[in-house]
Amino acid sequence: MVKIKEVGYLKQVTLLTNRTLLVGVVLGQMLLIGLLYWSNYKLERKTIVVEEDIEYGSTKWVRSKTVVYYVQGKHLRSIYLNGKNRKDIFTAPQVIKEINFSPDGRYLLILSMNDLHLLDIETKHVKRINSVDIDQNQEDSNKRRGVISGLRWSPDSLKFCYELARWSEYSQQDDLFLYDLPTQKSRKIKSPTRRISSLYWDEKGSSLYFLRHEMKTSDLKLSAYEVYVFQISLDTLEFKKVLQLPTETADLPLVSLDLRGIKLFRDSDHFAFKRIVEKNVYLTKKGPFVGIDEKDHVYYVGNKWFRKRIFKIARKPSKNAAKQYQYKGGDLTIRQIRWTPDEKYLVMDHVDLGILVLEPIMGRVGRLVDIGGDIFGWHPNHL
Repeated sequence: MVKIKEVGYLKQVTLLTNRTLLVGVVLGQMLLIGLLYWSNYKLERKTIVVEEDIEYGSTKWVRSKTVVYYVQGKHLRSIYLNGKNRKDIFTAPQVIKEINFSPDGRYLLILSMNDLHLLDIETKHVKRINSVDIDQNQEDSNKRRGVISGLRWSPDSLKFCYELARWSEYSQQDDLFLYDLPTQKSRKIKSPTRRISSLYWDEKGSSLYFLRHEMKTSDLKLSAYEVYVFQISLDTLEFKKVLQLPTETADLPLVSLDLRGIKLFRDSDHFAFKRIVEKNVYLTKKGPFVGIDEKDHVYYVGNKWFRKRIFKIARKPSKNAAKQYQYKGGDLTIRQIRWTPDEKYLVMDHVDLGILVLEPIMGRVGRLVDIGGDIFGWHPNHL
C-alpha cells in the first residue's frame, strides 16, 4: 500500500512540475513577444538630424560596386555605392528632371526643363536630340511654352520615342517623335485625331501601341468606358485600330492585353528615374520590405514574423505652408527611398544630410554624398 501511495504522489509531483514548466514557457514566450513588440513598435529610436547621428559616416563598409547616378540641379554625377570613383557626367542648360537608361545600359536620356540629350555612357559623347526652344522666363503671356515627356526605349536599345508639347494662350501643338540611333534621325508621328496617350513598345520592338479611352453616353451599355487599342507601324508610322474593349474604369491594366495576344514591353519603366512621390512601404521581389510607420520610424521586415525599427526620420517645416497647417511638424526630411538592384541596400535622399545608404538587416547607415540628390538611380548592368 505504501508503494502505491508513493507512486501516486510522484505522478502528482511530476504532473505539477510539467504544468509549472509549461506555464513558465508560455509566460516566457509572452514576455519575449511583448518585449519584441515594445522594442519594434513603441520604443523611440534615434532621430537622424545631424551627421553625428549616423553611426557610420561613410559607406566604405558597403559590399557593392553599384554605380549610383544622381542629379543635383543641372549637374549629373556618378559614384560607387561604397563611396569610391566619383565622377562629373554632364551639366545641362537647365535643371534636370529625369534620367532614363536604355535597356542594355549603354545609353542615357537626360531630360531637363527645355532640352532632351542623349549620352553614350561608353564613349561619353552627348548629343542634343530636341528642345522646346523657347525662353521660359519670358513674362509675355502670349509667349509659347512647352514640355518634353513620355520617354520610352525600344527593347533593343536602338530606338526611343518621346512627346514634345507646345502651347500658348491661343493654340496648342502636340508632336510625337521616333528617334533611331543607327541613323541618328528623328521621325514625327502625327495623330489622325486628338492628342495621343503614352506610347508603348511591343516585346519585339517592331511596333508601337497606344490606348484611347472614351466614356459611353448610352444607358443601354453595360460598361462605362470603351478602350481602343491602336498599333503604329514603324515603317509607315500609320495608325491601325487592332482592339476594342469594354471596361468599367478609365484605366485598363496593360497586363490584360497579354491575354489578347498583344505583348507590351514594360521593363523600360524600371530604368527611368525622376522625382518620386513618398510612399510608406518599399517592397522587394524576394519578400523583405522597408516601411515608415505612423511615428515616422523606418522599419525593416525580413520575414512575416518580425519587424525591426531602425531609426526615426526628423520632420522639417514646409516652406509653402503656414505654421497652423504644418501637419505633424512639417515634411519628412527623407524624400526618396529606393532599393538597389541587388536588394541588399536602400539609398535615401535626406534634405540636409545628402544621400544616405542603409543596410537594413544590421541597421547600418552611411553618408554617400553630402548634398541631397534631386534624382538618383542606376542600371543593373553597371556593377
